[in-house]
Amino acid sequence: SRLPRRRVGLMTGQRLHRARIERETGAAIWNELMPNSAAESTEFHTGLLGISSSKMPGPIDYTMLNVGGEDLAEVMQITDDMGPVPPHRAVYFGVDDVDDTVAKVESQVAPWRFRWPTPQESTVSPD
Repeated sequence: SRLPRRRVGLMTGQRLHRARIERETGAAIWNELMPNSAAESTEFHTGLLGISSSKMPGPIDYTMLNVGGEDLAEVMQITDDMGPVPPHRAVYFGVDDVDDTVAKVESQVAPWRFRWPTPQESTVSPD
């Protein structure tokens, strides 16, 4: 079944920023929130946006944010064993060819401004 179209906007100063593409190359496909308090972040986002949340089973505090049963983002609390990590949000974008995209990034970004995470810092999924 076709998923409903959604648009998200963010105000910064007097300018509205919106996602203008979806379900195609270059579209944001996933959001990951890494706060100091997953409970507070979940409460904030569900209250502000009127969305629901559900806890994933397992040893990690991992909460899904969803609309109409569709998972749109996750909240995972920063823990002491992650080291000194500031609260952050990661946005993932859809690409047609991962290897081609990696090659483009490596060829266009100055090496002192970019580095791939080590296996201890990140996991990569072929999905």
